[in-house]
Formats: sequence, structure tokens, C-alpha cells
Amino acid sequence: MRALFVIWQCWESLQKLTSKYEVPIFVKLFTLHTSTLFLLTS
Repeated sequence: MRALFVIWQCWESLQKLTSKYEVPIFVKLFTLHTSTLFLLTS
């Protein structure tokens, strides 16, 4: 459950960081996916 919260926080900060730029959603999802895998394996 805690992992989900961390993932959500990552997503929120990603949204804030990328709001200034036109970043395609799949780029954000890929980044989120990569960081999720990193978190789960660490």
C-alpha cells in the first residue's frame, strides 16, 4: 500500500514538473513505470 502512495507522489510531481512543457502522456507513463520498477526492485 505504501508503494502505491509513493507512486502517486511521483506521478503528482511529474505532472507539476511537466505542466510547463508539452510532454506526451506516454512519456510520463514510461517514466512512472520505470520509477515504479526501480522502487519495487530496490
